[in-house]
Amino acid sequence: MHMSKSGGSSIRQFLKKQYDANRIYQINGRKDIEAFQYLDSKKKEKLEVVAGHFGMGFYRKLGKNYQLFTMLRNPVERIMSHYYYVNRTPVHEFHKLIQSMSLIEYALYNHDKDIDNGYVRQLSGIDFPIGQCSEKHLETAKTNFSKYISAYGLTEYFDESIEKFASNFGWNKELINTEIRMNVT
Repeated sequence: MHMSKSGGSSIRQFLKKQYDANRIYQINGRKDIEAFQYLDSKKKEKLEVVAGHFGMGFYRKLGKNYQLFTMLRNPVERIMSHYYYVNRTPVHEFHKLIQSMSLIEYALYNHDKDIDNGYVRQLSGIDFPIGQCSEKHLETAKTNFSKYISAYGLTEYFDESIEKFASNFGWNKELINTEIRMNVT
């Protein structure tokens, strides 16, 4: 489960070295989530990895007993990284919006569900309106995290986290180069 601005693009590169490309289904947005339901059942059965931006609602629909793992990041660092990423990415939907915003204004401006309790949103599987995160949503996210996440890492301890994932999932450690990182802020 790729939590944005938490090392997921780098992990995607590691996964490509560990698994055959035909056995990975990459989710980059809603279209990929919707397309997954129409995949041939034989193709679905051959998949070893489903990776990308999705929440618990999608995970529960996979129909296969996948082990779920994710990277988490200090929320302040994550919002800062998100701000700088959007600022340098002209095709991002919020790029023009933030050109006249400071980092503080961006962090406080309710415009993006990913910034507004994005972890709670993904882990709970509930798409609540911006500014409407409740204790119930948080409790659901915590329960799902405890119940479904097989392994997690912290972006601040990236190398150690990758080492843990490699051990948990039987990855070939010789194919992992943690010096190659994507989207480093």
